[in-house]
Amino acid sequence: MSFIIKLGRWAAQSRLRSLALEKDNLKLELEFLRAQINPHFLFNTLNSVYSLIEDKDKTAAFIVVSLSDMMRYALYDAATTEVDVAKELAFIQNYIEIQQIRHRRRLAVELDIAPDLGPQRIPPLLLINFVENAVKHGVDKLRHDAWVRIRAYRDERGAFCFAVANARPAQAGADIHEGIGTRNTRRRLDILYPGAYALQTSHTATQFDILLRLWPPQTG
Repeated sequence: MSFIIKLGRWAAQSRLRSLALEKDNLKLELEFLRAQINPHFLFNTLNSVYSLIEDKDKTAAFIVVSLSDMMRYALYDAATTEVDVAKELAFIQNYIEIQQIRHRRRLAVELDIAPDLGPQRIPPLLLINFVENAVKHGVDKLRHDAWVRIRAYRDERGAFCFAVANARPAQAGADIHEGIGTRNTRRRLDILYPGAYALQTSHTATQFDILLRLWPPQTG
């Protein structure tokens, strides 16, 4: 009799666990669907805004399109482990163009992307931190003569190189760019490219430079 009672209890507990699992699965499915719906709603709203202002304010319409492209990259492409570097550079270009509109004529930007970069896969949102720092610690703190230079190229050893230089306030400290974002980027690089990258920074009284090199993978 005790065996039958234990068996009944086990069956009841098993049923409860099964119901709990079904509930958790349903919750996850609903959260997944909600996550899919929210971006669609957001993009549809941006499209509606664009249609309303397209003929009235070309600059605002341009910002809406650029912002939509950036959000699509951040929501979808950035959810993957790697992206083609061309997508990251397009994201950066949209970011820079919005910053130029924001700062109007106060910001000069030079964007030099080598045409012969070839295929290069990188973790998404790896490079944007360097550009954001250039704006945050350089452009935003200067009243005039603000500038940013961005280069993407391959060096003589075939390494992918990403260089950012920017004007900096004369009173800025030496570690002005070494914030949480840059430290996190260094940790990402340590994990993803152990012994296969170099990140160098330098500065003068009026300029800050950062250069990232990613060595090509070893073969053979």
